[in-house]
Amino acid sequence: MAKYSDWVRLRKPLEKMKPATISEVLLLEDGDKLLEGCHTNFFTVCLKKNCHFEGENSHAGGVWASYEVQTAPLQDSVLPGVIRKLVIEICISKGITVREVSPSWSAHETWEEAFITNSVRLVQHVVRIQAPKPWTSLHSKVWEEVSWEEKQFKACMNKEIIEIAHVEGYLLVSV
Repeated sequence: MAKYSDWVRLRKPLEKMKPATISEVLLLEDGDKLLEGCHTNFFTVCLKKNCHFEGENSHAGGVWASYEVQTAPLQDSVLPGVIRKLVIEICISKGITVREVSPSWSAHETWEEAFITNSVRLVQHVVRIQAPKPWTSLHSKVWEEVSWEEKQFKACMNKEIIEIAHVEGYLLVSV
């Protein structure tokens, strides 16, 4: 379960130790499945041939046929964000495949892009994700003492989603 009663207690030390340059802490299940952020829903974009497939919830078709958007399914206890739902609807309406499956960190090298959504940030490009390596290093109290594995991204699809939303009358902006 993504956000349960211990979630509040467990996230506090992470948020206290994160530097000011880090805008969000992502929640994982089993140290591999990215569920959502503390305040956001999380999406990845990858080429279909490179995607790590798990689960069956998908929507397919269109000009973006070689790409796939992944976001954790609601049955993984993520919050059903309004902007999450809007992004999924826009992707489906434009033929962009959406798979509601928790993106796997073990497949992060195949991700082309990542973005987060919520009703305040709307759609925000993720520049970089840092994951502790090994996970046991998170017991440290200082960010600099943790060994990090990093994935960096270029923005592309989130800009497209914002443009499509604008054309269809939604007032979304990237922050």
